[in-house]
Amino acid sequence: MKNAFTLAEVLITLGIIGVVAALTMPALIAKHKEKQTVVKLKKVYSTLSNAVMLAVNENGTPDEWTDTEWFYLNDTITDALLEKLLPYLRVSKYCGRMPCGANYSVTMLNGDGWGPMNAGGHYGGIFLQDGTYIRAFAQGPFGVYVVDVNEKKPPNVLGKDVFRFQIDAKGKVMPVGMGSLAACKLSSNGYGCAAWVIFNENMDYLHCDDLSWNGKTKCD
Repeated sequence: MKNAFTLAEVLITLGIIGVVAALTMPALIAKHKEKQTVVKLKKVYSTLSNAVMLAVNENGTPDEWTDTEWFYLNDTITDALLEKLLPYLRVSKYCGRMPCGANYSVTMLNGDGWGPMNAGGHYGGIFLQDGTYIRAFAQGPFGVYVVDVNEKKPPNVLGKDVFRFQIDAKGKVMPVGMGSLAACKLSSNGYGCAAWVIFNENMDYLHCDDLSWNGKTKCD
């Protein structure tokens, strides 16, 4: 007589497989999305850096793009931060400092409200053809690019799909947070996550709280 599984045994086995899949699939999907975000953000960094380099070659360094001094929320600098890059970006919609469709709210990594992503007032905005939205503004001696790698799609959270870059008056583009995780913890605002994602190529700060630039760079 041949050995065979009973129907009950088959159903039990399938049930166990289903339970294991239900427990592991969400984590696998989340990890895959994080890897996609890493790729997108590295692309944005390359795109911005290349556009600024070409703009500098054509127009001089950013401190020569206008006749005004760099200071906080300087509208002339804000305009220049985007306008000088336009010839070197694949743009689907240029907003300038007028609201034009990015009127959704962004939250901080700790869950606190950050504000609307929209351009307008002292803030300039631009949509790229690859689904990236960039908001720019002058901030003291720096310009700031706040980048949403997937436009309006959720989660719309700093450190998850919204990241910050700085550009200095000489045209150096810098992902915010290099060397420090103080502003890239679940209890923080999430301002300083861009550098970690780009150079460590993970978003493990979302899962463990003992990472450091000079030590552990991945969760166990």
